[in-house]
Amino acid sequence: MKTLPLPSLCFSLVALLFAPTSAFADKSCAALEKAGELAAKQARIHNATDFMRSTAPAPNEKLSPLGEKMMQNVTIDKTNYMAMDGATFSTEIIKDDSERTLKSGIVIFSMVDEGCRSLGKATVAGRTANVYEAGSNKTSNDRYFKFWIDAQTGLPLKGIEDAPLPEVKSFGASKAGKPKIEVEMNKVKRVINTTAFVFGDVVKAPKLGGAKNLFGQKGELDAAAVAMLKAIVTGP
Repeated sequence: MKTLPLPSLCFSLVALLFAPTSAFADKSCAALEKAGELAAKQARIHNATDFMRSTAPAPNEKLSPLGEKMMQNVTIDKTNYMAMDGATFSTEIIKDDSERTLKSGIVIFSMVDEGCRSLGKATVAGRTANVYEAGSNKTSNDRYFKFWIDAQTGLPLKGIEDAPLPEVKSFGASKAGKPKIEVEMNKVKRVINTTAFVFGDVVKAPKLGGAKNLFGQKGELDAAAVAMLKAIVTGP
């Protein structure tokens, strides 16, 4: 069981899902390593994740259409805007490269530690992509991945993670008074996380307005970027 003293349940689960394992141990993963390193160098990154979609929903559980509800992060230099609902944003100053890699979603590339295999090419949202599948250490995290890398720019278009379901076992408070959440990975129940990326000038900070509340501040994402990300998430 893992104890995570983090400020919110949502970010706790995100951090657990995206916790790096080892670096690229297999030389066949060089293409993915290169794509991850190139993406991490970009000043402007917007990612959107269709988050924790169950692979085996309960009979009465209704799943929203793919790409309808997405957690979004806009990372511009050292500032990150996160919205679980696409409308209420928490704004944070990023402390270091490790935190930036996590919040921008690029951390998914550091989670691959087993051999990668090329699946050829595919078209995603009008872009030609090189497609790969990969794995993570099955004895610890039991995760599987599929990546689409833009054939022209070398930057990621999309990553899909098939992962064990994180289950919250208990809540409490640490000695510092911060929330303490105990989470355990359920390897029988699984979830799919689909993350799309756009980079460069298309990435714009959200327009913020209105009073701040416990969850952040109301805002509006750039419609063109959101449309591109949804097309990538729902694409083949």
